[in-house]
Amino acid sequence: MLQKLLSIDRRWIFLIIAIVVLIPAILKISAPVSTISNATQQLYDTIEKFDPGQVIMISLDYGPSSMAELQPQLTALLHHCFAKDLKVIGFNWLIFDSVLLGQKEFERVAKLHQKTYGDDHCYLGYKPGGVPNLLDMGKNIASVYPKDVHNTALSEIPMMKSVKNYDDIALVIDLASVGAPPAWINFVYGRFQQTLALGVTGVMISELYPALDAGQIVGILPGLLGAAEYESLIQEAGYSSEGGDGATGMGIQSFLHLVLILIIVLCNLAFFIDRQKRRIQT
Repeated sequence: MLQKLLSIDRRWIFLIIAIVVLIPAILKISAPVSTISNATQQLYDTIEKFDPGQVIMISLDYGPSSMAELQPQLTALLHHCFAKDLKVIGFNWLIFDSVLLGQKEFERVAKLHQKTYGDDHCYLGYKPGGVPNLLDMGKNIASVYPKDVHNTALSEIPMMKSVKNYDDIALVIDLASVGAPPAWINFVYGRFQQTLALGVTGVMISELYPALDAGQIVGILPGLLGAAEYESLIQEAGYSSEGGDGATGMGIQSFLHLVLILIIVLCNLAFFIDRQKRRIQT
């Protein structure tokens, strides 16, 4: 038995991992959220204080490769904003691939909350130009995005008639898998003192906590865990009843980690027992 365990074909391990991932994914098994991190709670509390009609801008700086971590964050944030009757602007200034990811999710969640395009939300799409575009939006958003993703002039969109620049936006949230957050912090917060929050992948979170401590941002969603935490907050408040992909993703991770730990423990145990037997025999 020990020899079989020590010489197990790696394909069996891959099969076990595949089964462990597929079962909770298919059955939508969620991992319970026991505590909420301060970074997530601060972002939730910030949005909770806004009055109906105030404007939130969400920048999607991620592509399909990071969708598993950041798309659940977007979904949870949209549920909160629409439930609070806030107006939401979506756009992409860095990654073209994220246009459809954001646009479709905006439309789906808005429909659940019976929100209409143009009055309650709009999507500006992608415009090349980088950091200069962020600076120009601080003066006049229409100078960078004269039309939305549907080719409609901003002057013809009801909610955009009262939104000229960052002065008319209560909060900007950057959901990023790349190096976009420093640009927002250095140029948009630094120059315009725009209230800013972030949602990032798990590998990016540690380098951004100093910005939170310095008051440059009002909150951070830390990867898939942040999405699960935010889902828990909005469900507890009654803002959303649909199960979130963040909690499901954490469930998959939890089962996978447990199985990997069990495999590592068993294989190491078998190794030490086998080594001890060899010593006794010699």
